[in-house]
Amino acid sequence: MDKQLSMYESMHAISQKMVVAAEKMDWDLLVSLEKEVASLRNDLMSEDKRSFQKNDSSEESRGKKIFLINTILSDDKTIRSYTTPWMDGVKVFLSGNTKKRSVHQMYGLGL
Repeated sequence: MDKQLSMYESMHAISQKMVVAAEKMDWDLLVSLEKEVASLRNDLMSEDKRSFQKNDSSEESRGKKIFLINTILSDDKTIRSYTTPWMDGVKVFLSGNTKKRSVHQMYGLGL
């Protein structure tokens, strides 16, 4: 198996773990897994440049890579379906506190 395919398979396995972490709202684990994927992505980009010059991927290998990429993108969509509402809630929470502080400061109520 070529090195790129192995990296894509590792990214796929991690992205599946990220879906589970998002479903459980385990944000610390999700962030940790995201860092692992980012590291693999950076390594993959370096490897892609070398492999592109060699053009050493078989048709079967390319097909597997395409499948894995599409699956990773689907996992990302699922993850965002959990993180986006949570982030929206955080924004509302933070903006509410900002407004409250502004009102207290404006009218000298002190916080």
